[in-house]
Amino acid sequence: MEYIEKGIELNPDSEKLYLLAGLCLRAVGLYEKARDFYNKALTSNKFNKAGFYNLIGNTFDEEGNYKKAAAYYEKASKYDNSFVAAFCNMGDMFVKMNDYESALQNYQKALEIDGKFIVPYIKIASLYYYKDDFAKSSREALKALKINTADNEANYILGMSYKKLGKYKESLEYFKKAAFYGNDKAVKEIKRLNVL
Repeated sequence: MEYIEKGIELNPDSEKLYLLAGLCLRAVGLYEKARDFYNKALTSNKFNKAGFYNLIGNTFDEEGNYKKAAAYYEKASKYDNSFVAAFCNMGDMFVKMNDYESALQNYQKALEIDGKFIVPYIKIASLYYYKDDFAKSSREALKALKINTADNEANYILGMSYKKLGKYKESLEYFKKAAFYGNDKAVKEIKRLNVL
């Protein structure tokens, strides 16, 4: 850390050094110190302010302070209203606070910005799955798979949704794909389905 601080002292216009400092501090649980570096970076007109607001939000998320995290993700989205990650992160915080309608609105906003970004589709599919709306969950997972057929999480969610809908053959097919692409939870589901 001392070398990073020295680097910032020598080159205060290096955005990467502020990013690295925050990342190192977060890795050892020093969230307040990480925020100090991110807040210093926010004083520069040369850095991506939306990105640093987003990073501050991440520190609050990692501490379990979802309300504050959501507030910083909102600042990031207001600073750059095309910053898709901020809307996805905000949606995640609303899920953690059990405000599913607000979560869905943020994921849909992310899709309005970039309809080819797979993450919001997966998050919406997961949201519908946990709300026991398996038909909608499967539709969203299929949309995600149109973007990337190799996404292990989309394949897994689709498998889980089909399983809940009683479509065991289709479920097994998507669990196998998810497992092939590295999803360990899918391996467990394959074992369960092979017992049925």
